[in-house]
Amino acid sequence: MWAPSVIQHKGKYWLFFGANDIQNDQEYGGIGVAVADKPEGPYKDHLGKPLIDRFHNGAQPIDQFVYRDENGQHYLFYGGWKHCNVAKLNDDFTGFVPFEDGPFSAR
Repeated sequence: MWAPSVIQHKGKYWLFFGANDIQNDQEYGGIGVAVADKPEGPYKDHLGKPLIDRFHNGAQPIDQFVYRDENGQHYLFYGGWKHCNVAKLNDDFTGFVPFEDGPFSAR
């Protein structure tokens, strides 16, 4: 696990992390989500699988950062291999709300 990004939401602490530095879509890993009641944990896996488990728009699923805008919408910025994506997270952090051009917008 590396490059953790933690955010508080709905009274919980959400940890987004990179796991298994995957080099292609056939390897297991990507960006995971864990949740805890306290910032120091203990954290438990939220999904039972990676939130993002493959490359989109050429971006490796690593180096994630969660951002909350002034309206309370959460976004996940991530990427590697000279590509970066932004994805709009749904309210329970189990998936994404698509943009007009798809769930992962290249930036």
